[in-house]
Amino acid sequence: MEKFLLHNQLEKIIKNITTYKATTVGQQANISAADFEALLKQVKNKEFVITVVGAMKSGKSSFTNALLGNDLMPNENQACTLTSTDIVHQEHDHRITKSYESGKSEILESDNLSSVFHQDVRKSRMEVQKEFYTYKVNHPIYGLKKYPYLNNIGFTLVDTPGLNEMEGLGVKKETIEQVFSHAMRRTDVLLFVIDVQYYKAEENLQIIRKIKQLRPDLVENIIFILNKVDKLRNRDGGIEFLVDKVKDFLNAWDVKTHRLYPVSSRKALIGRLVEQGLPVSNLGDEINTILPTKNIEVGGQLVTVQVPLASAYPQMIEESGILDLEGQILEEAYLQVENQLFQSSQVRLSQLTNKLDTVLEKEINRNNAEIQDVKGNQSKLKKKLSSLEQLLAGEIRYRNEVEVIIRNIHSQAEAMRIEKPFSSKLTYAQQKKSTYQYSSSQEALQEGISTFDEWFYKNTEPKFQSILSHYQAMLEYQPKESNYFHAISQSVTGILKGMNTLITTASKQLPDIKFHKLIGQLDIRPQGLSNIPTVDWKYKEFSGKIRTDSKTTEWEESFLLFFTQKRSKTEYSYDCSWAFNQAEKIIHSTLDKYSKEWHLDTIQRRFIDIAKYVQEMVLKPLIQLHNKVEPLIKDTESEILKLEAQLAKRQAESVKMIDLKHDVGFRTDLATRRKSITLTPGKSNLDIMLTKIESGTTIYLEEGVYHLKQKLELAKSLSVIGLGKGLTTIKVGKGAGVNLKGNHGLVLERISFEASNTKYIIEMDCLETVVGDCQFVGTNSHQALYLKGETEGHIQQSSFSRFYKGITLQDGSMLTSNVNLFIHNSGYGLELSGRGEALLDENTFIGNDVGVTYGDYSKGVVQKSTFTNNVKGIMVSGNSHPSLVNNDFNQHNMFGISVNLNAKATIAKNRFFENQIGVTCSDHSHVNISQNQLLNQKGDGLCISGKAFVRVTDNQFRQNDCGIVLSAKANAKLYRNRIVENRWSGIECRQNSMVTLYRNQIELNQSIGLVSVGNSQVNLRENEFTSNGDGIQLAGQTTFTLIGNKCDKNKGNGITVQGEAKGRISQNTCNRNQQGFALSGKCRVLMLENQSNENVENGIICLEKASGKILKNTCNGNGGFSLFMKKPLLIHHQKNIGKGALERPSSLPYWVNKCIKILSNFAAFIKKKEIMHNEY
Repeated sequence: MEKFLLHNQLEKIIKNITTYKATTVGQQANISAADFEALLKQVKNKEFVITVVGAMKSGKSSFTNALLGNDLMPNENQACTLTSTDIVHQEHDHRITKSYESGKSEILESDNLSSVFHQDVRKSRMEVQKEFYTYKVNHPIYGLKKYPYLNNIGFTLVDTPGLNEMEGLGVKKETIEQVFSHAMRRTDVLLFVIDVQYYKAEENLQIIRKIKQLRPDLVENIIFILNKVDKLRNRDGGIEFLVDKVKDFLNAWDVKTHRLYPVSSRKALIGRLVEQGLPVSNLGDEINTILPTKNIEVGGQLVTVQVPLASAYPQMIEESGILDLEGQILEEAYLQVENQLFQSSQVRLSQLTNKLDTVLEKEINRNNAEIQDVKGNQSKLKKKLSSLEQLLAGEIRYRNEVEVIIRNIHSQAEAMRIEKPFSSKLTYAQQKKSTYQYSSSQEALQEGISTFDEWFYKNTEPKFQSILSHYQAMLEYQPKESNYFHAISQSVTGILKGMNTLITTASKQLPDIKFHKLIGQLDIRPQGLSNIPTVDWKYKEFSGKIRTDSKTTEWEESFLLFFTQKRSKTEYSYDCSWAFNQAEKIIHSTLDKYSKEWHLDTIQRRFIDIAKYVQEMVLKPLIQLHNKVEPLIKDTESEILKLEAQLAKRQAESVKMIDLKHDVGFRTDLATRRKSITLTPGKSNLDIMLTKIESGTTIYLEEGVYHLKQKLELAKSLSVIGLGKGLTTIKVGKGAGVNLKGNHGLVLERISFEASNTKYIIEMDCLETVVGDCQFVGTNSHQALYLKGETEGHIQQSSFSRFYKGITLQDGSMLTSNVNLFIHNSGYGLELSGRGEALLDENTFIGNDVGVTYGDYSKGVVQKSTFTNNVKGIMVSGNSHPSLVNNDFNQHNMFGISVNLNAKATIAKNRFFENQIGVTCSDHSHVNISQNQLLNQKGDGLCISGKAFVRVTDNQFRQNDCGIVLSAKANAKLYRNRIVENRWSGIECRQNSMVTLYRNQIELNQSIGLVSVGNSQVNLRENEFTSNGDGIQLAGQTTFTLIGNKCDKNKGNGITVQGEAKGRISQNTCNRNQQGFALSGKCRVLMLENQSNENVENGIICLEKASGKILKNTCNGNGGFSLFMKKPLLIHHQKNIGKGALERPSSLPYWVNKCIKILSNFAAFIKKKEIMHNEY
């Protein structure tokens, strides 16, 4: 379980980091899944890595060769590699694999592998490398030869190039980083080779700094190899003295380590080469410097001589110091490799998580600081926006008031424009003519002129001045409230003052923006009328037209009584009519002319000019202010929106980083169990401990019984580990249980749970739960485990018994269930609904009401599982979509599998034995059934009904009541199935069902191979019906097409068509049956090119009211008739071939039947009913 957890949680961590890296912030963050991926690869490959590092010329390769006992790795005198080399402790196969980052690889293979290897290294150093590559070789480590090889763990020694060596050769910095990082990520044990003569070299400090950067967890566990101790001189002091000096120096570099091994790699390598009988000629110069000496007596004198190499190698190996290193480091690691690998992986995971936490915490803090900056800027902009909106609102309000004033002015102008110009009526001339009352023409003329003058002067200039005064009064300004211009001035001035107050306030609040004030006040003083002429009234033109007239009166006057005297008198009058008429016209015209002009001029000056003035002096500046403020508001709003988007993005980034930090931390806690406590029964209150412990804690339960008495709601990650089923027991009391919520996880191992009168033992709405080797037993309890809210569960080797439901999945939760037992649950062993998803592998379901139920869009896979003695094995409904593969269904009281209610299912390679019904499909379900075995069911093998659509391929139906039953508008396509030895029929089609059969084998069924009744539709092609009771029986109102089928050796008829069935029978073979083809009832058939041979009785028999055509059929060797017709009046037969009795056309019954048939056809035609036609 621990290894499963480590592997599983590493995969989740990598997935989550990769998902995070795909985001914008993730791409910018200095976060990588590479270290976790390297660790997962080690865990998967079970690879334990010991890495050798060191500066150039420190003797790394010689040291590695000494560990191998072979001069394999190039040393500084040759061409050192520019990449790492993996040496796997396995039998040497004389091959080296060169693997490139792109995935391609090369194989170097030779009996003299070191020579080929060295040559390739030299070649690679001379070329420009376009992609990263590594070497890998299988070679035994010399000190581990006495132990057997590990088959399932790669115990690997990694040789690395020196950093300074690569820099000296001009290798790119990123390539150096890649080579070193690739090696460091995988390392479990680090061997740091130092040339003891140059231990203070800057290159060593550079490597330590690099290790601290990439793997700080290794710094305190570095094993230092003080190489080349054979080159020490006497003045250098002894080895122990030098070791102390190196320790002091390392302490100064902040490396607190005491694991130092003085080694002479040359001595060890040469000694081991000699020990194995390998050539050392290429090391000749070095041999003489390291051979031990001894004193011998020559001629009575002591002489110092070198010990021969063949005798010296054991001493050389012993003195090299390599045996201590191998015994204390390599052998210890090798013997404990599996535990060390797991523990090393756990430690490494914790360290990687801590490193990731540090990076994320830094990123979160940086992001939070940016969030605060954004909020500050946002606050400033909102204040700015508020000030601008207030200014704009005031401007709009005042501008509306000004526009109202201007509209009123224009309205008044329009009203005045509609009015008639002011006019002054002319005084009516009372007397335009006089009587003849004047004594002289001159007197009359003077009187006429005087009359005209009086009228004329009254009706010219006074009237003119009256009109002028009227319009001048309308253009007069007076400082009175009642004065039109004063009132407008006051109204507009109030607006200006209000607007200037707002501008002053905005200028103080927004000092960076310059606003111009409007004028302080508006004094409206209109111009007077223009065009006041001196009018020429053309007086002389009128007065000169006054006329006089005379009248002479004659009479006789008596005087002296009798005398008469003629006398006469002349009198004069004046006539001004023409002058008056012409003057009136001209005066009217002139007054109207000036009245109209002044009317329009007054409109212009009183209204239009004032409106323009107000518009120019007030409205225009307001509009200019509006045009300035509105873009500022839009820009500010846009900036605020950008900041809001930026803020939302930053906040989302923080959430993602916090979620990632939390997720990686909680998964690491689950996998490594970094925090733990141990509880003892009787001394520890489990309810209190579960409530109080810190998230991520592992609780170890000692042997005994613990009690869970309360309903706990927890928001934390937990691991609860017992000692085993039956050893550690948790009793869950009435109503008690655990409800785990939030982004957390739960691990349960090796515990027995006993629940009494509780709803759920554990309800999970969290990230993940892992249950292993646990037992759940219920008494009057509803459910053991309830997963919802996208919880991901992993349950293995556990049992669930005597609950109503063992496990429920809802709301998109996911479950992996391996090797679990569900037994005697009164409801469901496992229930899926609400889009739940489950992978069930090798589970066992015994004695439940339902083993597994899928509903409400759930899905998943059930494979390699066993279902025995349940009432129902698996129920699939409610648009769910599972795959059921390679399972066993035995002895179910109702059915093995049921699919209904629009569900879709794949049922493949399962075995069904002694169930009531094997599989049932109904209610618009869609099912693909293939390669199953349905054997010896108590009822039928497969039942299809309720408009279900089922594809049945390559299955075997044997020894059931019926192999397959279709009813209630079912639709099935059957391909290549074997339906044999069933107790009744092979296939039954009822109640408007539809079936297509292609190349099925239907044989040895006791009753009928295929029977169809009741409006069913049957399409049979190339099937075999052999040794059944009857081959095919089509009845009721079945519609059928039979092409290319074989019906042989059936005890009854090969093909029987009866009732009102109708259809086509073509190219079929019915041989060696009781009868070949039997047509009866009111069936209508087209039989074409069929064969019916060697049947016991007739080849073809037609009875009662059967109708149709029988054409080109062959009937040979039958015991009765080739074609026998009894009372059929509507059968047309032609070009049939057969030996044996055949009804002849020359017989009288034939012609009688022929006439009756013609008359019947004519009658049917009249009734518009078809009797003879090919609708088959």
